[in-house]
Amino acid sequence: AEGFCLKQQPDCHLASIHSKPEAAFIVGLAYHGASSRSSVWIGLNDPEKRRAWQWSDGSRLIYKSWMPGEPNNHASMEYCVVLSAWSRYVGWNDQDCGSRHNFVCKFQPRS
Repeated sequence: AEGFCLKQQPDCHLASIHSKPEAAFIVGLAYHGASSRSSVWIGLNDPEKRRAWQWSDGSRLIYKSWMPGEPNNHASMEYCVVLSAWSRYVGWNDQDCGSRHNFVCKFQPRS
């Protein structure tokens, strides 16, 4: 997914989220017109597998919005993060990077 974003333009990455309003905006984009709500990849990951989360665009991780009980690194295989919108919870869940999900890219518009 990150590779797809990078092919769109040089500064395009999986979405980083830095505030609750930004998270709400991305949820609105990701699920607009969707018949069901599943999870979408965002740019948060743990490339060194040390539970040191980083945004793929290099921005600082300040805002956090983990789902209850997350991150849990289920089966010691979860090093990427999805944004999930389930019933009353909207938040992040660590997942196996090989899982199949839709994704959201983020970039600065060109002038």
